[in-house]
Amino acid sequence: MKKNEKITSRDVDFAKWYTDIVNEAHLACYSKVKGCIVIEPNGYAIWERMQEELDKMFIEASLAKTNEKTATITTPTDDNVEIL
Repeated sequence: MKKNEKITSRDVDFAKWYTDIVNEAHLACYSKVKGCIVIEPNGYAIWERMQEELDKMFIEASLAKTNEKTATITTPTDDNVEIL
C-alpha cells in the first residue's frame, strides 16, 4: 500500500491523523470563523446515512423517534420552593 505523505501517522499523533483524514477525504474543513467547521457534502452524506441506519435500529428496538423535549423547567413559586 502506498503511503500518503500528507497524512500524519496515527502512531505519531492521533488527533493530527484524524484531522488529516477528514481534510483529505473532504468530509469537513475549517471556516474563516474561529472554532467553526464546515461540513462538506461527503461528510453530510455520511451523517445522513448514519441517521438512516440509527433510525432503523431505534424502530427495531421499539423506540419512537421524537422531537419532544423530555425535561421540564419550573420557575420558583410559593408552592414548590421551601425557605430554610
